[in-house]
Amino acid sequence: MNSPRKQSFRRLIPFYVAVTIALGCDKLFAGDESAMSVIERTWRERQENVVSFRLRWKVSRILATSPKACSPFDGTDRKTLVPVAHEYEQLLAVQDGKYRFCSTEPAKNGQTGDWIRKESIFVSDGVKAKEYTKRDTSFVPRSGSVSKYKPLEQSFLGRMSDLRPVTFHFRPFLLSPRALEGFTVSKDRGEADGKPCVILRRLDSSTPTVTESLWLDPNQQYCIRRYAKEYEGKVWYQLELDYGQEIVAPVPTGWHEVMYFAGDGTLTKSVKATVISSEVNITLPDSEFDLTFPPGAQVLDSTGRGVNNGVAPDSKPEGRDLNTDHGGLRMFHVGADGVAQAVTNPDLIGVPSLEELESGVRRGVSPRGDGIGGGRLFAVGLCATLVVVVSILAAYSMVRGK
Repeated sequence: MNSPRKQSFRRLIPFYVAVTIALGCDKLFAGDESAMSVIERTWRERQENVVSFRLRWKVSRILATSPKACSPFDGTDRKTLVPVAHEYEQLLAVQDGKYRFCSTEPAKNGQTGDWIRKESIFVSDGVKAKEYTKRDTSFVPRSGSVSKYKPLEQSFLGRMSDLRPVTFHFRPFLLSPRALEGFTVSKDRGEADGKPCVILRRLDSSTPTVTESLWLDPNQQYCIRRYAKEYEGKVWYQLELDYGQEIVAPVPTGWHEVMYFAGDGTLTKSVKATVISSEVNITLPDSEFDLTFPPGAQVLDSTGRGVNNGVAPDSKPEGRDLNTDHGGLRMFHVGADGVAQAVTNPDLIGVPSLEELESGVRRGVSPRGDGIGGGRLFAVGLCATLVVVVSILAAYSMVRGK
């Protein structure tokens, strides 16, 4: 028969166990460097183990647009907000420093305010980068560029928030700011989509009044289940992610991003993405990281090597060569045969002249694509100047005559 003392001790066992677990969690997570090192090591292993990947996803987006630019912190009149819905697809492929990004995200015409269809492709083969955009507009509907190579993290793709669910997962330590920089492990615990999470927090370096938090799933390689930003205790930005398990690493299967006005919680943006296909550690062909500009494209080359469209050698520019005189800028026009010819008379095809490219000024072009030529523009200006001078002389003569 158990004594009262033994019975009392047994009743205290659950209490001792709970205290021990709590102390153990605090030791592991509450600001302990070992907890951060475990998370960082896990993320680095994922980045090193995933040599290549290609993801394609479908996006459903709702934007609360305003006649003027606004931010989550300004006093924009909520009555002027107009919700606009879009659906489009995007793709990102990465391998050995090479990358390809495709998007059908629509664009807003800055002059008319209308939304137009747009298809964009960005590729880099590790030597040079190419960009091609097709728009539903009469002004240069097909444009492209060839430039020097930049690593993914230094290109504009590395800064795109739309790609963060993918790039932050597979290439966290190549981005800027570096992953986990400034974060500390919080004592708070939470759940995201029913998954127990470890929470990391830091102050936003650009906006010190904003607190950022990462909710990591320890049962799935510390993947980000939720990324949130708070202003004065209220969440104004939140990103939630779902994953599927692959042999090498978890792979995103979708995400939901929302943004609110910090003051009253009015929704300004909602993005739901569903991954259509995903491939990890496959050998992608070289053609994945190259593109051929289609006929009609106007291509700006800043490499000095020409467009090299894969059809025939590029023509050498006639007359003054920007490649040697003005920093390597040359404009090419892709003909019906696919050959990229250097542009020597932009007035014929309605594109900026070489002089305008240097100064960054674009001429007005009519819907037919025929702009005002430089010679004609000079003649008009000269005639106007002469009219003014003659008028002044005539007025002066009349005064003297009186």
